[in-house]
Amino acid sequence: MERYFECSYRHFMEYGIRPEKIREFEEDAGSAGTYVHDLMDGFAQELAERKLSWAEIDDAALQEVVDSAAEKRMEEHNRGIFREKRFAFGEKRLREEAALAARAVRSQLAGSGVRVAASEAGFGGDIFSLPTPYGRLTLRGRIDRVDEAASDGQAYVRVVDYKTGAKKFSLTDVYYGLNLQLLVYLMAVENYYRAHGREVFPAGGFYFEIKLPYIPEDADETSRLSKFKMNGFILAEDSVAQAFSGQEQSMNIRQKAGELADGENTFSKEQMQALFGYTKKLILQAAAQMSEGELSLCPVADGENLPCRYCDYHTVCGFDELYRGNQVRQKEKIDKARFFGEIGGQSGENGADQPPEAGC
Repeated sequence: MERYFECSYRHFMEYGIRPEKIREFEEDAGSAGTYVHDLMDGFAQELAERKLSWAEIDDAALQEVVDSAAEKRMEEHNRGIFREKRFAFGEKRLREEAALAARAVRSQLAGSGVRVAASEAGFGGDIFSLPTPYGRLTLRGRIDRVDEAASDGQAYVRVVDYKTGAKKFSLTDVYYGLNLQLLVYLMAVENYYRAHGREVFPAGGFYFEIKLPYIPEDADETSRLSKFKMNGFILAEDSVAQAFSGQEQSMNIRQKAGELADGENTFSKEQMQALFGYTKKLILQAAAQMSEGELSLCPVADGENLPCRYCDYHTVCGFDELYRGNQVRQKEKIDKARFFGEIGGQSGENGADQPPEAGC
């Protein structure tokens, strides 16, 4: 969905035409990211099978579980490329990334009331579907992690998405349809619980970057793990923020003496529902435009950063602003006050009927 709003033509090529790219026998960044994701998934699965806790597992057991997950996945990954000696160091480094990320998650959960409710949770079918003039639209996806915590006697859920590159939550990107993943995941989780007879409230969504951060040689483990602060958004309630924070400041939120400071990524319950409503509008708009064959060559750019520079299909579409019908849509920074003003206030009820379109 985000790809469609970034460039409708690229979305058409990737999900419509689906041309096969000739791949060399190598391990590129995308393939490496997939492997690390698989290791984190395998780690979570083995923890569940062994009835071990994320927050309480010791270093030796943690490394053993990561190694076990890696051994089970090496053969299947990228045609067994890591069995080749020249790629062994690369696999070792990726395994170290996964182990460090697992220790960072352990550190963030320690001392909190957070329970990892699910890992690699898939959704589809009736869990998230919307009515359209063309039939019922079903959204499918897979959520890396679902966390659950209690506050004032109520259950709250947080979704976490693992990234192998830097990713930040931005209301500007939400407005242009470029940052909908966490919002869709959070709605899907809420729908899932409701379908199973449980009431939960959305607490927020965060990106967790898997990496080997640079730190001084004499730095300790705490300094290294502090580099894994998650980026996202949270419900603007002190007790909820505290319930998900634990001993470490694991999220990009500002707290002082247990109180949550207002920021661009803190939302009231009304604002959270307005975000959900706006996201659904964008999804329905994209579905309508896809059905009508909207394939304008109008990629979204952030200043000089144009997605065409990294697109595999640039030679196919031949985008050039000198050609008629080819133009760049520049993002305009939108702060929190303006965002909710544009979409209809704090509740989102008085917003424009149509959000920004993906076409020109």
